[in-house]
Amino acid sequence: MGPRRVSLAIALLVASSLASSVALAQDEPPADDGGVVAGTTPGTLPLVPVPLGCAAPAAPDVVFLGEVAATDDRTVRFTDVTVRSGELGSFDRGGLVDVRFGYDAQYLDPGERYLVGAEIDPDIGILVSKLAPEPVNFAGDEIIGVSEDDVICPDFEDPILTLTPIGMEVETGLLDNLLEDRTRLAATVIVPFAIVVAVIFLLALLRVSAAGFLRSLRRR
Repeated sequence: MGPRRVSLAIALLVASSLASSVALAQDEPPADDGGVVAGTTPGTLPLVPVPLGCAAPAAPDVVFLGEVAATDDRTVRFTDVTVRSGELGSFDRGGLVDVRFGYDAQYLDPGERYLVGAEIDPDIGILVSKLAPEPVNFAGDEIIGVSEDDVICPDFEDPILTLTPIGMEVETGLLDNLLEDRTRLAATVIVPFAIVVAVIFLLALLRVSAAGFLRSLRRR
């Protein structure tokens, strides 16, 4: 899974140009006799064409390379920031940039550098990012028969992500603690299984006992 994220580094670096070119592609003026779109110049077409009826990929407001200076339970503070795309503006406070990660903040290590693709949250007005793409929603239009649209939309990589400087995804280590603590692993896996087996055994024993009791009554 990690190697697949290598392409995301490239996507982050060109995200701003992709957003502007997508806008041009969705509202492009008529072409002239030479086949060149009027009002555009060569090289402004999107990297991945967006068919009519498909949602254009969201572009980050800023992409930067920075070192983690401090973290709390939701926010990561970066220092030694180098902007790769977009502008930090008022979010640059004396060389320090705060980005809200939520639960993912615990997986970014102080002193390590990361490639951050962030967007401005419209509700709280702060920079936000994440370590993994949003899960695919299999409801709604994904249900067979709900959508009659025959347009096949391309798969876009989510650029609102934070990666390692070489474009690899950040290890979250969700199972590391369990694997290192065998007692905890056993309690998490074996104990629930043992409880289920015990319940099934008791139900079977109760059924056999009830059947035997009913047979004894009939014999009387």
